[in-house]
Amino acid sequence: MTHTHPSYSDKRSIIPDSTNPRTIYLMLLTLILSYIPVSAANHSSRINSLIEECKSAVDGRRYSNAAKKGEELASAGNSEGDSVAFMLGLCYKVNALISSQDTTDYLSDINTIKVMYPAFKKNGNKEAAAKMAQTLGKYNHLVHNAYSQSLQYYLDALKIHESTKNDIETIADLSLIAVIYLHKQEPSGWDYAIKAYNKAKDIRHMPSIYITAANMANYLCNNRDFQGAITHIKEAFEIADILHYDTERTYLNTFLGSAYESTGQSTLAEKYYKVAMKISEGTTPSDIAYAGIKYAIFLKSNGRYQEALDITKNVESIANRFHFTTFQAQLYPLVSECHEALGNYRMALDYQRKYMDVNKRIMTEEKEREFSILDLRYRISEEKRINAAQSIDLLNRKRQRDAILAIAIILLLSGIVSFIYYRKRMSSLKTIVRHHLENAESEKRLKEKYESIISRIPEPTKKQTSLDNDRMTQIYTGLETLMNEDKVYRQSDLSLEKAATMLNTNRTYLSQVVNEKAGSFASYVNRYRLQEAIEILSDPKNTESLKSIGISVGFSSPSNFYTIFRQKMGMSPSLFRENVRNLSGKD
Repeated sequence: MTHTHPSYSDKRSIIPDSTNPRTIYLMLLTLILSYIPVSAANHSSRINSLIEECKSAVDGRRYSNAAKKGEELASAGNSEGDSVAFMLGLCYKVNALISSQDTTDYLSDINTIKVMYPAFKKNGNKEAAAKMAQTLGKYNHLVHNAYSQSLQYYLDALKIHESTKNDIETIADLSLIAVIYLHKQEPSGWDYAIKAYNKAKDIRHMPSIYITAANMANYLCNNRDFQGAITHIKEAFEIADILHYDTERTYLNTFLGSAYESTGQSTLAEKYYKVAMKISEGTTPSDIAYAGIKYAIFLKSNGRYQEALDITKNVESIANRFHFTTFQAQLYPLVSECHEALGNYRMALDYQRKYMDVNKRIMTEEKEREFSILDLRYRISEEKRINAAQSIDLLNRKRQRDAILAIAIILLLSGIVSFIYYRKRMSSLKTIVRHHLENAESEKRLKEKYESIISRIPEPTKKQTSLDNDRMTQIYTGLETLMNEDKVYRQSDLSLEKAATMLNTNRTYLSQVVNEKAGSFASYVNRYRLQEAIEILSDPKNTESLKSIGISVGFSSPSNFYTIFRQKMGMSPSLFRENVRNLSGKD
């Protein structure tokens, strides 16, 4: 018997979201981190205090608080230029959200950790690297059930924590590895479980004793040593009382019910099952499903088929809603057997087919994961990794394109400036430099926008009766999303009224927001169109006609495109393209 969090519904791959400004910033730092070791953790007093608060919240199973403190730590690290603190903050936040099964979208944070992990592992701070490995392991383990992948990360974390003699984190790593082996039904996991338990007892760290005692109970129960399992789970129960682990009581009571059932003590077993069912309300979806399935199995075993079916209705709803394939695989044959016993053969057949489908899906997913493991075993070189990150950057431009393009344009201009100095200031390139120097204020605005996006917290979607600052931010964020993700600027007939309809607001409100934050609506939209056109023209290999480029990015006509381009860039699109190609040829 094992208790694990099921797979979440999020089936997206861990692909770096290079459109996230924070990720972009860290990608640029990767080149430096690849060759220069990240400094030791010489944190400020504020950051040290936040780190301790994160640890305390995790030990106390106060995951909501841990996520909040992790976010504060990441923000403080970003403000103070402390990359180690920044990564630790992201890790504490993501770990807490995963543990509490919070549906908050943390994919961009996971992507940031994924992108930066190789650099930290190679040359970085060991504390941060180990925490990053542990976090990536938990994400693969608890969100995707990708056990082989998660095992590699856990082993990486264990190696570092053992070398730094961090006993508490070493115990955590050993316990996580033991759980993975338990899932894979590999007896060698027992060695990790007992080692973690003994180490926890040695250092007398109560939270560690709790988790390792629970792990021991799982292994003993799996080996049919039910009395030994009961002893350890009662030990965990005592510690949970001392530490006020109220959220763990559903699991503990369910475990005791299952253990007593296995020893033939049905009355005692049902007592604990009922307690677990009662206190599961208001806990995590997986705990509710876990308690429900175990009690339903008990009822079926005792011939109480209809009672079992009544309980499985809620479990099935939760399993389907959250795509808990692990629970579905347990649930469907149970429901099928109950219907068969009651003579509902059509329903029994339906659920048997559901079981076959989910089992087939699980096997297919596992095969796909096994293929992906090869990529983890053969780490690419730093040069290839950087190239891969850059390729991903090009392929995944979805949000804050203006921020990305601002950086790209600045880098391009730097190259042009250098070219001018070394090539006696070619007149055609002087025009570009002069133009951008004259528009330094515009560049400054883009940079400020980029920095503000990093610290931006999503605003509530609740409608407000007045256009206050919160509502203005909400509308502007929505507009930015339309531009960056949906690319509505490509619509040549895009109007203020049309955009307002898309945002569920009115023309007056949207006009007020745009005027305050970005100038006129027309210039705001044309800026996006122009930025995409510049990006296309900056590719020396691109042979698309200027007319086609202008129309594709949303300009109403070629003449409109040429006019606005010349106004903003100080030269025609054709001359800009020629200069880019000349520069590329000289390089």
